[in-house]
Amino acid sequence: MNAEKMEIEVVTEEKRFFELEHEWNDAVRRAPYKTAFNIFGWYKTWWIAVGRNYVNCKLSIYIGRSSEIPIIILPFVKTLIDGKKTLAFISCPYADYQDIILGPEEEVFRYRNELMDLLTSLKISCELIFLDEIREESNLFLLKRSIGKNKAECEWLYKGWETSSSCLAMDLRDSSSLAAIFDPKKEICRKEKQLMRKGAVKCFHFKSRQEIGERYDGFIEMHKRQWENNPKAKYTFYDLEILNFYKELVKHMTALSNLILTELNFNDAPIAYYLGFCLGDVYYAYRTSYHLDFFRYSPGHILLKNLFLYLKVNRYTVFDFMRGDYGYKFQYGSVLRNNRKIRYLSN
Repeated sequence: MNAEKMEIEVVTEEKRFFELEHEWNDAVRRAPYKTAFNIFGWYKTWWIAVGRNYVNCKLSIYIGRSSEIPIIILPFVKTLIDGKKTLAFISCPYADYQDIILGPEEEVFRYRNELMDLLTSLKISCELIFLDEIREESNLFLLKRSIGKNKAECEWLYKGWETSSSCLAMDLRDSSSLAAIFDPKKEICRKEKQLMRKGAVKCFHFKSRQEIGERYDGFIEMHKRQWENNPKAKYTFYDLEILNFYKELVKHMTALSNLILTELNFNDAPIAYYLGFCLGDVYYAYRTSYHLDFFRYSPGHILLKNLFLYLKVNRYTVFDFMRGDYGYKFQYGSVLRNNRKIRYLSN
């Protein structure tokens, strides 16, 4: 029998949401599974730049606590999808990985009945439950396993699962993969040497708000020029919503040093960028750009070579390319994972 009952708070107001930052990030640190997309700064960024601007998007965050310590956080919004009242993750579809936040596994098991009751109640408040980009190594899958014997009462967690996006990652502990990249006979090393014969090539990694902010406009403009005449372009900085979202990222994802902007520099001028997140020993590669005038030298690949080395030296173990079927990801990534999604009609 539980010593303490789990109390439920439903957060619907922005002011209260913003007050949760420290408690939220503490809960992420304790969670069995976590990614950079669970950090409070990520959700705050999306809400300020995107969510709050839509009339039909309302915060609907459920927090279950025992002794004032979160056992579960459900980072949801209520919105409309296909005309149906829908419960969805905050920041969908911006996040490559979505998840709930759980306490340690023993606490989840201890409160499994209360958690089942909470999850069962969700389908009453909406017509559609749509949860996308869920990794199989996630808190939601852990919770699904923990309450498995009660799945009849919480059917939405067991029905409507589909395959979503495929994501590639590179194991930075794989010495053979790294050796191939740094082989002087390989094309990347040869092109880097060609560029170095013409001038000074340097690579920098910036993590502070000031350092990233000073270079952010250059990163954005480079990306816009790279994609402005490309018929395959989507989600570019010509979209003001996306532009505002990225600018908010610098404000809210640098506080805990979770944002890294890598710059490849030629003769003191940037020729390539990579914007990524970090949490624990994982680097999440979010957006890249390069100067079209240097295309023949493959500046993006030269940057990646230097970024791999930086991450390896700083004891990162995974370079996660995440979503997107760009060819360069398949050149380096060796670990393929499929995200899943739930689409459950409750009424």
